Amino acid sequence: MTPTNAPTRRGSPARTAMIDAAERIVAEQGMPALTLRAVQEAAGQSNKSAVNYHFGSRDGLIAAILDDRMRPIAEQRRALLDAIDVRYGFRSAVADGAVASAAAAPLLRELTVALVDPLARRVFETPRSAYARFLAQSMVSPELAEIIARQATMFTVNETQQYMVRVLVAGRAAPGLDGDTAVWRANGLLGHVITALAAAEPHITGPRGRVITARIIDTCHGLLTAPVGHPDPIPTAPTDHRPEESLP
Repeated sequence: MTPTNAPTRRGSPARTAMIDAAERIVAEQGMPALTLRAVQEAAGQSNKSAVNYHFGSRDGLIAAILDDRMRPIAEQRRALLDAIDVRYGFRSAVADGAVASAAAAPLLRELTVALVDPLARRVFETPRSAYARFLAQSMVSPELAEIIARQATMFTVNETQQYMVRVLVAGRAAPGLDGDTAVWRANGLLGHVITALAAAEPHITGPRGRVITARIIDTCHGLLTAPVGHPDPIPTAPTDHRPEESLP
């Protein structure tokens, strides 16, 4: 018998309702609004111990949201990465630093699809989705960002970004691009993806969602392969050469 203070992973309707309610509370009101009582009321649970019974704690509830949402997304992304590897043999090529320049651009495009498409499908193909806006709250909530980081091993995002960096550098997809800049570009993609999906999520579904997804993929690919600029020298402030005694 499961103790009342231990989390349970049974896929009961009550558990699902509380996950959905908690996700929406965070998405629409932010982390400060996420209390166990608010989740219980939003999910229509009369049992005041329901959240503790199913999740153990507030952090356990957030982890359950991420597990429920991230696991199928990660599985889809893994399948896309495996299919790309079958076409390009990119894993061994990346490991050896032997990515052909001609293959770099289409390979980066497919890696970008693998990064964006599974998450976008989850958002646009789920009725009344709030997941993108839930993730967007991590940009203003260190608490949520820390919990997401602890769950990141499921996300397959880091792996995809690492492949992008290696293809960018080894395949010379953007002439003059150094490793540090490649890392900066790859790491910055997810913030753009989440922000764009969160903005579209409340009112975009179905075929229109595929249009938005294509635009996000185009933008991310462009961010990865943009020409490398050379920063202008930082201008120095003009020096006042008046004699010291005349200064106010």
